[in-house]
Amino acid sequence: MKKIIFVLILSVYFCDLKAQVNEYYFYPLKEGNVWVYSLYNTQWGTTAKVRKTVSATQIVNGHKYYKIGEVYIRTDSSNANVYQYYSSGGCPWSANERMIDSLSARLNDTVRNDCGNSVRRCLDTNIRNIFGVNRSSKHFVYMGGGKLYVKDIGLYETYGGSGINLFSETLLGCVLNGVVYGDTSMLTGINQISTQIPEEFELFQNYPNPFNPLTHFGFQIAYFGLVKLTVYNALGEEVVLLVNKQLQPGTYEADWDASAYPSGVYYYKLETINFTETKKMILIK
Repeated sequence: MKKIIFVLILSVYFCDLKAQVNEYYFYPLKEGNVWVYSLYNTQWGTTAKVRKTVSATQIVNGHKYYKIGEVYIRTDSSNANVYQYYSSGGCPWSANERMIDSLSARLNDTVRNDCGNSVRRCLDTNIRNIFGVNRSSKHFVYMGGGKLYVKDIGLYETYGGSGINLFSETLLGCVLNGVVYGDTSMLTGINQISTQIPEEFELFQNYPNPFNPLTHFGFQIAYFGLVKLTVYNALGEEVVLLVNKQLQPGTYEADWDASAYPSGVYYYKLETINFTETKKMILIK
């Protein structure tokens, strides 16, 4: 009898552990993953597109954090908690990380973050049709806003604000672990990262590299003028012209979705009247 009880307890433990590990996949973090959101602000009555890319990683105290914009976050695979890293102290102020969500929460569970001043409630755990597939979701609400996570997709929607100043970010499309979801037309183009004037021109190595199918090119422009960024195949034939326009000085990032192209070695070339540089990259499918 004792053996049966022990086996039942062990089964419950492993089932609960499996559930926690499964919840971990509500926020797939990997360098090169990218999400594109539609941002709406009621105060200004404007809609914009916001791209969020996992651009780097950092190991701190044995934990691996992923950089999204200027924020470093991680998800703990043992309990599905989401943490944010603070280089100068988090909350509590003696710590360097703060729990911001718990994806293992069940319906109507409440989660209090490490600061103790924000209580989140799991409002629903519905199945939603996201990008043509029925997926599990978790909707958290808190004072002044809420978040919606979707399994295998990540953060699908964020909203908040007060009075006439309300905002929402809703996912349009993403590339996760090399798989394209949703509206991929928003995943290519050029964005100005910084308006600070660089001292010199520079073409950075693309990331990720090797890649499949999306990769990103960073470059610095020191003087105003015509800028061309071109991708070539291994034979030196032009594949696609990504940038061909007059740009102000600053730091930029351009994307290339290579879904329609075969695996192989490619080259990308930055050209201005004062500067030319070419770098190599590899597409693996």
